[in-house]
Amino acid sequence: MHHLLIPRATARVIAAALLVLAATTAMVVGTSRPAAAALPHPTTTAVSCPDADTYGTPSACTITVTDVAPGWMGSKKVPTGTAYVDTILNRLDVQGSPCTLAGISDRAASCDVTVTPTDLGHIAPGAVFVPSGDFLPSLGATVIYADPAPLTVTADDLGRAYGAENPELT
Repeated sequence: MHHLLIPRATARVIAAALLVLAATTAMVVGTSRPAAAALPHPTTTAVSCPDADTYGTPSACTITVTDVAPGWMGSKKVPTGTAYVDTILNRLDVQGSPCTLAGISDRAASCDVTVTPTDLGHIAPGAVFVPSGDFLPSLGATVIYADPAPLTVTADDLGRAYGAENPELT
């Protein structure tokens, strides 16, 4: 038997995804439909990391959660809860996760974290919204491409006579 070890934060992402699936399935195949007011509002989660593109350089990421309830559920609300940010295989150092959402409109809330790419290439930071109110959890992700950090080398302006010892570099 093979065992797969995954980071605790990634396990939370998977658990939240299973909760979303279970809640959605229960509403679809349930034998009785609860009153519209009792249904939790569905949400979407988006992750934006516009400047996280250089290895080892901290950059801001914004997690935005939006209430996407259909009109028959009543008025839209500002999502309340917490967002957890992680990446599979720990290819980012994340500071500020989990973060508590703050309202930015009549139906959306966001929070910021700082990410530092610890690997090169394509990296997919993901976020899980864990609601504290009348909302369904949701997942979101983005893909960034981390380039190598710039390297600058400055050579000493030295010379030597033919056959002499090499000068010491500093």
